[in-house]
Amino acid sequence: MNYRLITCLCMFCALALLPTVASAAALRGFGEVNSAALPMPGGLTGTQFTCDSPEHATILLHKLGRDLAQTATTPVSWQTVDIAGKQVPILVRQGMGSFLLAASNRTVFAITSSRTEKLEEVFGAAATWLAGARFFDPQYRYPMYLDKFSQYGIGSWYPFEWGDENTTGKPNSVDDHFAYAKGLGLTI
Repeated sequence: MNYRLITCLCMFCALALLPTVASAAALRGFGEVNSAALPMPGGLTGTQFTCDSPEHATILLHKLGRDLAQTATTPVSWQTVDIAGKQVPILVRQGMGSFLLAASNRTVFAITSSRTEKLEEVFGAAATWLAGARFFDPQYRYPMYLDKFSQYGIGSWYPFEWGDENTTGKPNSVDDHFAYAKGLGLTI
């Protein structure tokens, strides 16, 4: 399974298809957001989103966390992990990987790994970005209109064990379903 693609797709959905190359977009509810790939060691993948205010960064952090965590098809848990003496919530989605989401001032960091075990070891290299960071809080509520068209992350729409009559006997992954939809002209 292509975890890098799944991670990017989840973030794209959460940010109304904001590209992960260095660019800017003005997004309703989030203000102006710039994004860029974040160079990461040790098999981690990272994206940095710079918002126009700390308030917008907090909203973006929680929208990403909620969209990535909501699913009816994939086991999901938030696990608290000690990274450089700081208790950090890590989202773990079995079969998909793990996600560290943090905001510092106006910047949101989304750092991902395909691994779901030994998270202290996996995310230890991310300690640099965690000084003074804010993390996902399940009690935080962002404006409801941000969920008007989508209450659930992509894992709910394209679960990793999903099958139908069109995929019987064929590989069955998110990549396959997007290729199938594109072949029928259902995507751009």
